[in-house]
Amino acid sequence: MARSVRSLPLYRSEEDYEIFMMLIQKTLEKYPFKIHSYCLMTTHFHMLITTMNDEIWKIMSRIMQNYAIYFNHKYGTRGHVFDSRYVSCLIEDGRYFLEVSRYIHLNPVKAFMVRNPLDYKYSSYESILSDKENELLSVQEILDYFKGNQTEQYRMFVEGAISVE
Repeated sequence: MARSVRSLPLYRSEEDYEIFMMLIQKTLEKYPFKIHSYCLMTTHFHMLITTMNDEIWKIMSRIMQNYAIYFNHKYGTRGHVFDSRYVSCLIEDGRYFLEVSRYIHLNPVKAFMVRNPLDYKYSSYESILSDKENELLSVQEILDYFKGNQTEQYRMFVEGAISVE
């Protein structure tokens, strides 16, 4: 997770969201990693990722530095775009892994931006629940925690209808 400097908007246009996602894609090509879920909020972003062979600082600094260069160039600003270094935590068990994914997808709901997480378009939630192809996402590890209709079970988990043992 990383926040904008002084809580200023990180994304001022649709293009900004698209560029940010394109920079994630380019970083993924250079430093392979898995993205399980993400959400781009107005002043910060969340990603649940699994690193492969490269340290997380390489991944995050590449994304954040390149976006800051783009942002400053586009808007004629200078200096920091992000408040500080990204925040990360090591996830070592499945329950916490799922809770982090749920937290990420409920972020726009808790911020009163939408009533339903499916209504927020700058998140991976819709891609996880649908057959829409999203080349950035590695969703099977999330869905493997559920039996039967995995996407429906995940939806019920995120939206509070069921819990996971």
